[in-house]
Amino acid sequence: TREAAKKIGVHPYTLFRWRRVGVGPPALVFGSSDRPVFRYPVDKLEAWLSSRLQTFSGGEIDGAA
Repeated sequence: TREAAKKIGVHPYTLFRWRRVGVGPPALVFGSSDRPVFRYPVDKLEAWLSSRLQTFSGGEIDGAA
């Protein structure tokens, strides 16, 4: 989890919160339900990142001053 968080530039706790609300990258879960271990396959992590990319045309963003 620390390595995945570092790769995408967030704190490990952010991945934990995203996982709890179902918005984070897909993870493999190992271990028991009381002590799960989460692993993020690199290909799935990169695909998730790619799906989150937004492009801007260089114009003004709504609400920006």
